[in-house]
Amino acid sequence: MLHSKVNLPEVTLGDARSDQPIRIHAIDWRLGAETVDKLIEWYKTGEILIDLAEEHGVSKTALADLFRRHDVQLRRRAIDVLTAKNAEALYAAGLSLAALSEKMGLL
Repeated sequence: MLHSKVNLPEVTLGDARSDQPIRIHAIDWRLGAETVDKLIEWYKTGEILIDLAEEHGVSKTALADLFRRHDVQLRRRAIDVLTAKNAEALYAAGLSLAALSEKMGLL
């Protein structure tokens, strides 16, 4: 499900040591209180963290950290028995864990 993305301008501050701007990574500030509240609501109603992160241009790690700071219980993605057996067989056949995760969409 696609949600309305809030478009905020990228905010940068100058670094006294160079002419390069410093990007602000404070996700709460970048997204704004209203968007954070909506993300929490959508997640609590079953939306997937990775999908929400992609839709709003933030990393899944940053969004998970944001949810933890707001006392949101994170869900673990469970896989069914057949998927687990297939993963076990592929791993036994020599597929690396990274390749296995990517192949099965478990990232």
